[in-house]
Amino acid sequence: FSLIWCLIFGSIGIVLRFYRLGSMPLSDVEVGDALLAWLIVNGQHLSDPSWLANSSLVHFGQVILFWITGTANPVSARLISAICGSALIFAPMCFARHIGKGGVHLTMAMLAVSPSLVMVSRTADGIAIALICLVIALAGVERAVNGNGSDGISLIILGVILGITCGRSFTIPLLLVVFILMRNSDVAKRLLLTFRASFLTSTATCIVAVLLVS
Repeated sequence: FSLIWCLIFGSIGIVLRFYRLGSMPLSDVEVGDALLAWLIVNGQHLSDPSWLANSSLVHFGQVILFWITGTANPVSARLISAICGSALIFAPMCFARHIGKGGVHLTMAMLAVSPSLVMVSRTADGIAIALICLVIALAGVERAVNGNGSDGISLIILGVILGITCGRSFTIPLLLVVFILMRNSDVAKRLLLTFRASFLTSTATCIVAVLLVS
């Protein structure tokens, strides 16, 4: 019964996000990012070296999609955002321990038909994928606090690193993650220790590689 309701809400949300995905004209930001990705796929020279993508992660995905499909259009430009927006509908399932089955169903229903989230999912500006990165980081905090600490810390790092590549869209989600970590000092300490160990390991690996090459 629970799974059926999740599938129903998920299906409604996915239809709202993918139906006539390319019907609306691309915004100025979307046009700039998609054109930059298409020029890179075609191997064309960029006349303006300061021309940067709004979201590196979305830009990388567009380059891959344009290269695979061999074409650039509003649908392929927005496909990653639509997929991420659809995945957001199922995000409450990661926190079922805290909100319960009823809370999961209610939250999924609201996320599925939320006009703002539907619009975000149909726009290739990086916000949808930034929200996914936020969910990954929050799921990591939840795991670190209540269960598997090592997996939780890894998820926090993954979510934050991927989120940073989303550009300015991840500013507010990053502040939220930092605020939550400040309220959970134990998780924050473990995160810093992991960063320190990773930094030392990476530095040692680079030194060894340089010595071997030389």
